[in-house]
Amino acid sequence: MSDGNSHWTEDPLWTDALQRYYELRDSGQKTLVIDVAVVEDFLFSGRTPAYKFMEAMSSVQALEEQDGHRGAPRLICALLSLLSDVCAQAKKENLLPDSPSEKAA
Repeated sequence: MSDGNSHWTEDPLWTDALQRYYELRDSGQKTLVIDVAVVEDFLFSGRTPAYKFMEAMSSVQALEEQDGHRGAPRLICALLSLLSDVCAQAKKENLLPDSPSEKAA
């Protein structure tokens, strides 16, 4: 997406995350777990989709009325899915406690 002409739907980061979001929603899952410490570490670590999100939103701003994708809400759902995935991976790697009370201990 670095050429400024790409549409967010051409980037698997967003389309795959959006698909995972829809799969969770359709399976009946009602919540996504996001640990703010993990998210903050991730967003400032250089492994982040933050700037890719900005580029994706630029494509939404440029084409939203023309493409019919309603990209802004879809990108937010995809971003939530990505952040939840990062937190789940941190928990799996034992970098995140099982409950908030464990973190406080």
